[in-house]
Amino acid sequence: MIDVRRWPQSRRDIWANRGRLEEALGDRYQWEGALGNRREAAAGIWLQIDPDAANAALRRLQRRMEQGQRVALLCAERRPDGCHRVIIAGRCAPRTIHIP
Repeated sequence: MIDVRRWPQSRRDIWANRGRLEEALGDRYQWEGALGNRREAAAGIWLQIDPDAANAALRRLQRRMEQGQRVALLCAERRPDGCHRVIIAGRCAPRTIHIP
């Protein structure tokens, strides 16, 4: 599970707090905050983050996929079509399977 939230905590969904996820998933959990957005429209997201850190995180994600690891992107956005995960998954294509 790759957590792509800039802030890996939630008051609404306490199960989604980083500490709880690390405890439950161990090394199957990885936080990639560099891929997180600033809670703004996805259209300009790549202009709002540190591009070097984001590209490094994307390379780590792509390496996992190239090694045959299954990857799930975690974010708290309830509408997948409005979430930056769509952009991240697009950058990792063509090995991406989209699940609504």
